[in-house]
Amino acid sequence: MQILCLVSIIFINKFWNEYRHYGKLSNESGSLFGLTITEISYKFMWILLGEHIMAYCFDIYRKYELKQHGKANRFGIEQAPIETCLRATEFVIDLIIFIMVIIHFNSMTKEQFLDLPFLNFWILVDLIIMAFAQPYTYMS
Repeated sequence: MQILCLVSIIFINKFWNEYRHYGKLSNESGSLFGLTITEISYKFMWILLGEHIMAYCFDIYRKYELKQHGKANRFGIEQAPIETCLRATEFVIDLIIFIMVIIHFNSMTKEQFLDLPFLNFWILVDLIIMAFAQPYTYMS
């Protein structure tokens, strides 16, 4: 579902900006990598898309490995060697994305943030969903 929303918002945003004349204030340089705020927001959308695809692939492999090599730990949660590494890798990548997005949002003014409403609000919603999904992934 998140992948479908990400892809649709990336394409809808272009039409929304032309129709509503958004995206004018966001062509100023941002604080990350010398890119404009619009470019950084689009890059985060693509990064989040890649992260979701990675997370789904990891989940498919985790389920397979737990069936093959899963053993319950002292809390009754099944774990397997590679599955644990994949979970840690996913957590670190998500943490890096959280930090980079926080830096990006803090570098913008309120007007710049609201100048790209679809992109910035979806990035924010997506990060909240990811934050709530991390404990669920660990416990499942």
